[in-house]
Amino acid sequence: MRKFFYSRLALQNIKKNGKFYFPYLLAFLGCVCGMYLILSLSTGDGIANLRGGEYVAGFMTFGTVIVGLFAAIFLFYTNSFLIKRRKRELGLYNILGMEKRHIAKVLFLESFFIALAGLVIGLGLGVALDKLMILLVSAIIQSDVPFGFSISWTGILTCLILFGAIWLCTLLYNLARIQLSKPVELLRSENVGEREPKTRWLVTIFGILCLGVGYAMAVLITDPIASLALYFVAVILVVIGTYCLFIGVSVFVLKALRKWKRFYYKPNHFINVSGMIYRMKQNGVGLANICILSTMVLVAVSTTVSLYLGIQGGLPTTDFTIQPYNSVYQSISADSMKVVAEEAAQEQGLTVSDFNGAITLDVSVAQNGDSEFYFDDNSTSVSILVFLPQDEYNHFAQQPASLQPGEVLLYQDRGRYTQNETLNSSFSVGSLTFTTVGEAVIPAFLTDQYNNVTFPIYYIVLDSYDTLEQINQMQISAYGDYASQYTGYYTFNTGGTEEQQMAILDSLWDKGYAQMTEDAHAVSEAWSGGFRASNLAQTRSDAYALFGGFLFLGLFIGILFTLAAVLIIYYKQLSEGYEDQHRYEILQKVGMSRKEVKKTIHSQVLMVFFLPLIVTAIHLAFNYNMMNGILSLMSVGTAVHAADSTFLITTIITLAAFCVIYTLVYLATSKAYLRIVSPKQR
Repeated sequence: MRKFFYSRLALQNIKKNGKFYFPYLLAFLGCVCGMYLILSLSTGDGIANLRGGEYVAGFMTFGTVIVGLFAAIFLFYTNSFLIKRRKRELGLYNILGMEKRHIAKVLFLESFFIALAGLVIGLGLGVALDKLMILLVSAIIQSDVPFGFSISWTGILTCLILFGAIWLCTLLYNLARIQLSKPVELLRSENVGEREPKTRWLVTIFGILCLGVGYAMAVLITDPIASLALYFVAVILVVIGTYCLFIGVSVFVLKALRKWKRFYYKPNHFINVSGMIYRMKQNGVGLANICILSTMVLVAVSTTVSLYLGIQGGLPTTDFTIQPYNSVYQSISADSMKVVAEEAAQEQGLTVSDFNGAITLDVSVAQNGDSEFYFDDNSTSVSILVFLPQDEYNHFAQQPASLQPGEVLLYQDRGRYTQNETLNSSFSVGSLTFTTVGEAVIPAFLTDQYNNVTFPIYYIVLDSYDTLEQINQMQISAYGDYASQYTGYYTFNTGGTEEQQMAILDSLWDKGYAQMTEDAHAVSEAWSGGFRASNLAQTRSDAYALFGGFLFLGLFIGILFTLAAVLIIYYKQLSEGYEDQHRYEILQKVGMSRKEVKKTIHSQVLMVFFLPLIVTAIHLAFNYNMMNGILSLMSVGTAVHAADSTFLITTIITLAAFCVIYTLVYLATSKAYLRIVSPKQR
């Protein structure tokens, strides 16, 4: 044969089948571009130079695994649409005299040209967009934009290896299918009639059970820890149930509609139901894929946006927080810590204002009902008891306490019972029994420390330090090296610039630990402890970096999955259009008007197209309760107090926006379907 014959034939085939190859090329180069960008963000110098960039890089490293797996599955799946459409053409080549080895060579060159173009264009686009992604991340995490431009050679090499392997696997799959098929089978592949699918009772029952159990877990599990542990179990059950729903349950429902004579024996219903019965056997998996991808998009975007919007509400309300913790109560007094704060502020020419604080003992306990707390580190029923003696409480209380031995003031934050139910009631902590005689008024500087905790929290004001020490010794005996220590919570304001506040923070770390050590030595040689300090600027920066990185990953994956769903829908419409073309020609020949044909086509496409979206909305509704509990664990504060409304509003807006995009895709792809099925109606 002439030189370059196969190359020319391969290029000609790509051009002739452009409506199939071009979307596949876009999918290939899109996956390459996305993979390079996320690799660059996880390993490149651009993110490393951002303040808080280590959080973003960590999320992107996790994202590379998701994108890599998605690219492999998605490209293999879309390739199956492509090779299915080409079977008849390849069979014709075989009938006309080309051997299978020649056809294999053509397929090799076609796939090679597509992969080469996808890699070159995808990597080029990724390199071009890399700086834009860094600018976007900088804006999300509110960090200064780094100067310079760099290329991630690690990202390029990884993309070449990954997508080279994907290309090789799809090529071998295509060659195997052609090699095992007979020429006549290839030639008649598009004209082979479908048998009516049988009702798969086992699949149907199993799918209903999986969906039922998954939905029940999502609704009934209210504990955030249990939600986090069992969420992926529920997700797997729902995914399995979704596939069974579209493969088995849908056929069962459609056959039931066919038996309903009043409904079935009408022109539109007759054609729609009979056509959809066969379509569900062939395309049930595709519809399930669209449904699952849509659900993943909505969950990823709504959760990450909710967390990001909740950042400001969870930030401290004061400039600085210092937390000395020590086994010696007297080493972390307010007077010593105030001196430390004033010295650090004076070095920057600033003064301390609004200094508040208290010493507490924060202990995790197991809870039995509303009257018994005991020390058990293996219990799943966990509560937090925050103890402070009345001398500490009276420093900030508007109504000072005057408690007798055995009496306490109690304040419940996210506890199980209301204050009225526990007032004048007794409860025990270990071997000690207390009586509640009033409600404690706990200021924000103490409650803010537990903004991101979802366990029941009980603030308990004791009569004296001696009683507090008894509780301390009990929890030391129970927990040993893991026992809590006395902790001071002190907050104050200084004003000043961010640079001044960062300098104060550095001074606090040095001066605070030194002062605490000096005070501890004055009381006891046997002591242990530590010191923490933070300021509003640093906390805000860390929060935006953490949740901003999570938001970027959620949006990135959401866009990628949306494009995947759009492409699957496009291929479905085209493949079904060519399969239905001959059927609708017959309907017109037996007397059906073109107006009726068009109406029937529109009705059937609409029903099939929006079925995944309806199921997606149902999945999202059942997902809400469990995901809201998980968000309360991940948030910096608002998920506990206001995330119910934030997450609900975000979910509704995200679903509405996705419905608009989905409808636009429907309008675009349905026109392509109509042009194929009814070419004279343009």
